[in-house]
Amino acid sequence: MTRRHLHRLLLGAAALALVAVGLLRGAPVVAGNTYRLEGAPDDIYEEIEKIRDRKDVEAAMPLLEAAVEFSDPYLAVAAGEALRAMGEEALSTTLLKDAEFKKWWKKALKAKEDSEQIALAHVLGAWRHPEVDDGIAHLASGRRSVEVQAAGLYMAGRLAPGEGRKFPEAKKAIADGLRKGRNQEILCAAASAAGRWRDKDFEEALVGIVKGDRDDYPGLYAVWALKEIGYDGGISSFVYVASKSPKKTTLQANLKAITELATLKDVDELLGLSRSSKQDLRDAAVLALARLPWRSVRGRLPGQEKPSGAVVTGEKVARPVVEPLPDPKLDVPDKVLDRLIQIVREDSSWEVRDAARQGLLRFGKRAEAKVTAEMPALVNSNNTDAQYTAIELCGRFAVKSAYDDLLKIALYEQKDRALRMFAFRALEGVDPDRAVKDYVEAFRPRPKPKESELSAVRGLGYIRTKASFDALVDLVASVQPYSEDMLREGEFALERLTSHRFGRLRSAWTSWYERVASPFAPRIKEFDRAANRRAAMDKGLFGLTQATERAVEDGLRWLSRQQHPIGVWDGNEKGFGGVVNCEPAYTGLSLLAFLGAGYQGDHGKYNETIRRASEFLAATQFYDGGFPVTGGGDDSWIYAYLIGMAVWGINEAYGLTGDDTLAEPAQWGIDYMVRVQTPGAGWRYGPRYVQSDTSCTSWVLMATKMADMLGLEVAQKSWDGIDDWLERCSLDITGEIEKPEDLSDDYEHEVGIQRQFEAFTSYFELQGKDTRGAQKISMTAVGMVCRFFMGYKRSHPFQIGSANFLIKFTPEWMSGMSQDQNVAWYHYYWYYGTLAMHQMGGKYWRAWNQKIKKMYPEKQRQSPDELRGSWDPDPTVLNGGRIFSTAMSILSLESYYRFSPLLGEKGSDDGHGGGKDAGAPDGGGSGE
Repeated sequence: MTRRHLHRLLLGAAALALVAVGLLRGAPVVAGNTYRLEGAPDDIYEEIEKIRDRKDVEAAMPLLEAAVEFSDPYLAVAAGEALRAMGEEALSTTLLKDAEFKKWWKKALKAKEDSEQIALAHVLGAWRHPEVDDGIAHLASGRRSVEVQAAGLYMAGRLAPGEGRKFPEAKKAIADGLRKGRNQEILCAAASAAGRWRDKDFEEALVGIVKGDRDDYPGLYAVWALKEIGYDGGISSFVYVASKSPKKTTLQANLKAITELATLKDVDELLGLSRSSKQDLRDAAVLALARLPWRSVRGRLPGQEKPSGAVVTGEKVARPVVEPLPDPKLDVPDKVLDRLIQIVREDSSWEVRDAARQGLLRFGKRAEAKVTAEMPALVNSNNTDAQYTAIELCGRFAVKSAYDDLLKIALYEQKDRALRMFAFRALEGVDPDRAVKDYVEAFRPRPKPKESELSAVRGLGYIRTKASFDALVDLVASVQPYSEDMLREGEFALERLTSHRFGRLRSAWTSWYERVASPFAPRIKEFDRAANRRAAMDKGLFGLTQATERAVEDGLRWLSRQQHPIGVWDGNEKGFGGVVNCEPAYTGLSLLAFLGAGYQGDHGKYNETIRRASEFLAATQFYDGGFPVTGGGDDSWIYAYLIGMAVWGINEAYGLTGDDTLAEPAQWGIDYMVRVQTPGAGWRYGPRYVQSDTSCTSWVLMATKMADMLGLEVAQKSWDGIDDWLERCSLDITGEIEKPEDLSDDYEHEVGIQRQFEAFTSYFELQGKDTRGAQKISMTAVGMVCRFFMGYKRSHPFQIGSANFLIKFTPEWMSGMSQDQNVAWYHYYWYYGTLAMHQMGGKYWRAWNQKIKKMYPEKQRQSPDELRGSWDPDPTVLNGGRIFSTAMSILSLESYYRFSPLLGEKGSDDGHGGGKDAGAPDGGGSGE
């Protein structure tokens, strides 16, 4: 018999008898004077929540007794939070004076099983009662296993000492962990606790860890802790260590110390270091200078009070299409700006030049005069990277004197596609009205257009103004004898400008323009994961079922059990068959799965799981915003996946938890991805890799879009490159246009009726008329998702054509992928296909959902116990292993609520629509 697990009240013998025969399902059970909760984890959690809401002091003792036996840490944390809700005074005068408690307390601290001690640490840390000081210190002292000590230290970090609440013994245990830690798990846990306490007494020990010769993570964790404490002791010692060519782990920690801990007092030392013969030292120094103005705006400089509204966690309205220059109020000498200009002009490293670029952009108006004076001369530099940088800066700073050179590049550059693209975008910033006039004057109706004429039309698609829009509509709707090539280029330009394809009918374009609020600045609207999930569950929206939700919860429970104490997931342990040394990717992906279900890091179920995962990613991030990549170098097939998954995880954690300690790691991650993007294209196996691919690019795109929605800075050139790359990888379907009636905010509206054409996306750039396309099936799903988040609607013929192609390959467990698909990565395909088809709705989602709502619950492992809740990986090479397959399966099942449908452009829908006819089977979606 399965019981609902309520807290136990003393019952009479009659009640006991009733329970024994099963007449009181879920009623309290008494075993002498011992109260216990037991059974299914979700039932236990629900009852703990009820105890917490009632602030039921009588339940305190049975809750403690039960909690140390919980195998899932999130239950122990929930028990501690329930105790905390009862109030310190209430428990001090009842529970803590009870002889039974004192007896239990001694026994619990001496428990033989590590699992009981770990559970106890989670209870005590979440409880935060001053009387638990000795207990948490005992667990964090190292008298037991490494796992117990790490749990004790991590949970000591939650004690949050304050006025009237001191934890002297716990503080001593943290200090001992920093000084005497035997391995990286202990050192990381102690550094985490020190950072959470924000106590300057820990600074000396943390500095020693940074400078010492340690394992992969402790030094990085120590820098994170020093940043949280507000360290302002100068960077000289870190510069000294970094300059001595230490081993890579120590070097990375000290480089990170330079970038993260530098203050205005260190400006002169940073300027000197920017002239070092070692590239990484120059890079760190310049990045440190570049981040000072960003930190001043966000209120993150040591000793600075955070300004109101400094952290942005969502957008209610569209931002300007061209962002204004920032104007930070930061007192730095002009020699800083002079040095940044000099680096753009002279440095041999594109990485260091990018750091200087970031600095000039962030100093904004303060740097305007110097950029205006110096950058035009570099627009025609023989150094291509300096050219790229100068053109971007001229556009962002609206440098009028660069206009003629930029126009020349835009019209006549044919060899370097990226250079021409940068010039297109720069002209929008310099003088958009003049550029539109010059572009229009540059083309004429003729049977065979010049390349410069085609470039002029293409350039109009980069200027987000009404004048440019009107010029393009005039072109495509003209009765003049323009060539088909010109007209098609005009359609492409309109598509880039608006994300729509209405053909060559003027009335369709003007009607659309009149009814949209922000025609050139499509935004992903705000969404509330938790609210979306509740609505989907309550109403059975989109075909969600009880079985799919059970599968999500069982999968998350399995994932939570695989997390290491320091917050990381290792996909290659326990026979999981994953990629070696790929922890940031597995951690970012797993974190996304928890966040996708609406869970958060500051409260609720799995809050400790999420906190440790996001902290791990923030703490172990390298100085430049990247992460350690498999094999130790930058070139690896996992490179862009690892960076994209890790940064996407940080971004979502920042946005959904509101934890402002994640703002900087989120921004630095975006900066890094923009830095290493192949100019004018996407990402692949290393920084500015010679070739891009659609798969790698998709993960980074999603991270940048999440960052943009949160108000973080994403360079426009990054999206321009992605857009151009996707264009090169997509099958052109000119001739098919959008139907105005399909631009509906009603999710129940069917698109694609009686439209049978197909489209697809390839892994690599398509050559000529080759329609085979590498990894054609999975990449078409990827391409659809990318296009949705770049602004396409489900009414777009490319999305309809892609859905028509994919509908032939609806999910079948480990089968069904054959056409132009040399490797069958099923979990990968199902995830992207589910995201894409959910956005399409209608017949597409019905057909797709009928498969996944049965397949995932049926194929989820139920045995053995150590695999229960997981999904088996693909039966092919490089399948990512069990952590990957399980996280991807959970994310697929979260598609019912993870992202609201990106429907029309009025902004009036609630993201749910009806959700029945469009996505659910007959009779609704709440059943099995």
